[in-house]
Amino acid sequence: MIYKIPYNWEPNKWQKQVLNCKARYRVLVWHRRGRKTTLILNELLRRAVHKKGIYLYCAPFYSQGKKIIWDDPAMLQHYLPPASGFELNYSNLTIKTPNGSLIYIAGADNPDALRGINPIGICLDEMDDIKIELWQNIFRPILAENGGWAIFAGTPKGMGNLYQLFHKADNDPEWASFMLKASESGLFKPEELEAARRDMPENIFNQEFECEFLQGGSGVFKRIEENILNKPL
Repeated sequence: MIYKIPYNWEPNKWQKQVLNCKARYRVLVWHRRGRKTTLILNELLRRAVHKKGIYLYCAPFYSQGKKIIWDDPAMLQHYLPPASGFELNYSNLTIKTPNGSLIYIAGADNPDALRGINPIGICLDEMDDIKIELWQNIFRPILAENGGWAIFAGTPKGMGNLYQLFHKADNDPEWASFMLKASESGLFKPEELEAARRDMPENIFNQEFECEFLQGGSGVFKRIEENILNKPL
């Protein structure tokens, strides 16, 4: 049986804007629980089945990438067609597609382990928690050589990596930036969003839900993920 990729996923209008964008480098500054990781995963699968090569999902920590993509039943297992020729290697967290592409699930906490691969598509998740040198010293030279592409995603943590990358689209046609605020996405019920606004300091709410780049805002609120209900990625 032949399956269409993406499988078991219908992107919303915000995700479609990113998928339809032709820019080589795309920066997603989206509110917490804005389903940016769902978009990243499906974009990797989509690209991998259309062009043979090596692709990479990179989280700040290897254990985090495993937890988000591999262990969560609502993520990788949910979007892979059953009995369709995808091969999962549980020991090194790789996905082999029917056309021979490889998708690596990796962490930025071991940059030396990333030097030996040659990905043509790279997705860096929670970019404000990843050292910018990983992009500048390892991934950028690889993509300069092979002509590949990259997606950077996250919710702001101060005026860090995401802030700098977001504004590269201001004067470089190879870059495109997308901001998605909770007040615009419709992913939260209005009453839930208003309750969060009441319960959180204003600057924290504006950062986590309205994607404001706060001066000195990095780490101002710990364990935000555990404190937001209804948490689809």
